[in-house]
Formats: sequence, structure tokens, C-alpha cells
Amino acid sequence: MTKLLNNKRITFSFPNEELNRIDSMKSDFEVSTTTDVIKQSLTIVEYISHMIKTGNEIVIRNKNGEEKPLEMLFGAKFAMQYGGNHNNAKKPRV
Repeated sequence: MTKLLNNKRITFSFPNEELNRIDSMKSDFEVSTTTDVIKQSLTIVEYISHMIKTGNEIVIRNKNGEEKPLEMLFGAKFAMQYGGNHNNAKKPRV
């Protein structure tokens, strides 16, 4: 007997620019579906959120050795609550 999965189908509407970014991420993540990109993205964001909430800092080091904290994924409330610099929250995408 086939076990029914407890899945719920939802629909998103993305502008073409966002769809192009998702298509690019399919290659980066080595997946073939938009669903897989979203699942991978959720996993990454959950991990970063957990690390920050538990007192860690996520730092991006560029090829010149310069470091910047990763704060742009979360809003000002999150940044203030967990010790980030709320002035840098919600920066534009790179």
C-alpha cells in the first residue's frame, strides 16, 4: 500500500528576474527543480538563523582577506534581538 505524504501544494508568483535567479541557483545547487532550490535555500537560511540565535557570527571573507558579518538576510528586529547591527539589516542583494 502506498503511504500518502503529508504535503501541501502552494503556489508562488515570481517576477521574471527572480525566476532567472532561481534557474541560476538550480545549476549552483546541482538540482533540477524550483522546489529543490527552495528546499535548499530554506535549509541554508535555517542553519544561518540557528547559528546566529545561538551566539555565533557568520563572517564572509573575501579573496583579499577582508571580513564582513553576514546580516543582510534578516530584518532589523532579528538583528537587534540577536546582537547584529540593525543598520545593516535588509541590505540590497549582491
